Amino acid sequence: MVEAINFMNNEKALNNIWLGLVYLTGIIIAIYQWLFNRSFWLDEAMLANNIISRNFIELLKPLDNFTAAPPLYLWTVRLITLVAGNSEYSFRFLALICFVFAGICFFYYVQKLNKGMVFSVFAFALFMFNAFFIRYASELKQYMTDVLFSTIFLLLLNNYFNNKSKKQLILLLVTGFLGILFSHAVFILISTSVCLLVFDFVEKKKIDKNEIGVIVIWAISISITYVLFFANHPSKQFQKAYWIDAGAFLPIWGSFADIFSFFSNKIHMIFFELLPFGQTMSKCLMILFVIGLIKLIKDKKWKDLLLFTLPIIIHLTLSALKMYPFEKRYLIYLIPFIILIITEGFLFILNTFSISKYSKLIVTISLVIPLIFIKKTFENKFPIKIEEVKEVITYLKKNELKTDNLYIYYSAKPAIEYYKTTNFFNNILPTTYGNNNRNNVEGYINEFPKIKGNIWLLISHVHKNEDKYILNNLKLKGYIETKNFITKGASIYYLKSPF
Repeated sequence: MVEAINFMNNEKALNNIWLGLVYLTGIIIAIYQWLFNRSFWLDEAMLANNIISRNFIELLKPLDNFTAAPPLYLWTVRLITLVAGNSEYSFRFLALICFVFAGICFFYYVQKLNKGMVFSVFAFALFMFNAFFIRYASELKQYMTDVLFSTIFLLLLNNYFNNKSKKQLILLLVTGFLGILFSHAVFILISTSVCLLVFDFVEKKKIDKNEIGVIVIWAISISITYVLFFANHPSKQFQKAYWIDAGAFLPIWGSFADIFSFFSNKIHMIFFELLPFGQTMSKCLMILFVIGLIKLIKDKKWKDLLLFTLPIIIHLTLSALKMYPFEKRYLIYLIPFIILIITEGFLFILNTFSISKYSKLIVTISLVIPLIFIKKTFENKFPIKIEEVKEVITYLKKNELKTDNLYIYYSAKPAIEYYKTTNFFNNILPTTYGNNNRNNVEGYINEFPKIKGNIWLLISHVHKNEDKYILNNLKLKGYIETKNFITKGASIYYLKSPF
């Protein structure tokens, strides 16, 4: 008995130390990625250009280039840039801070569940060493803010259910209101509202009036925010058409084959792309997820089952209604819930084989798990690169001649405009900005007769094989490619004119 108590005390101390080391290591990796300062890719550059060119009031109006972000998120980023300048570091700083605090919230949540050392270490290592998280911890988009509010609500709901005080409920109310303005937390709020109503009805057969008040305030806030910022947004139809084409909406009225294909693709997306730990590991995580669901149902843990799965169901429902895409970066806030279900499956496996009875084995497994996950994370090629326009610009600076011309592919224009604003790219060459000719690729070639002399062709965020189409057609017209520089997501080619 004494030995068991001593082990439990030692396990708790060791658990805290090991979780702390996992947290610090994950933060160091995220900071390293942030300090690497990769180039802005298309979406980041478009959002950055909007933020730079607008004041706080103007940021409440629809943004240019079909971009959108929550109002309080835009204001916070704008404030940071006013203080720290318009560098990528400044624009991405909020995402990094959100990851730091999301880690803290998840840290406390898995501790409060009190399911043992292996459970907490397994779940926390999956969270902190997720390369998808680490990428978005240095991204000028609100997706890491979504993750922060997911973890905050997990923690606050756990605290509220353990101590149903007015203070905890007010904290939920205020956090929800901030979440509406700061992120796309509406899914979490809907899920939380349902959980509050269902749990009350099951336990007390009546609904708490204070909770109803909170839910009504949230509903009003969501409605007002939707009407003011999203209902009549100019990019609404464009975004809808784009995501229909990308297969991001559940084809509820489609054939069985269409629905099966949708779920097959999305399951692969979740376990192989949102949890990028290698093919074998991702397959294991998918199996553990299924086992975790079965375990929750078998043990009749309806609260946990509803809390972890309801956000996924709500998101799928809105996807079927073509209101919000069920796509990678829009699903990032679901990862904490998915991780918790996976970890339930892992714990079930350990208990099935009675591994939890052996203290030394438990400690060994807990120490090895993070090492495996961090190894898998670094197999994703760190630091992460997306569209390295800065590398292309640097190459151009070293090789350009004053007599040359520059052609900029239309998707590269936002990044080029941003780097001109920050004086990283002080262009001296006569420049032609290409147009979007996706539905008429011959239009790209028609732009070149206006250019006389040798051409630098700068491309990023290429659509399909349009870069090859442009190059091949110019070569057919007599242009000769003499130099090129190709990097992750961006490239530049030097073409000598035949004229």
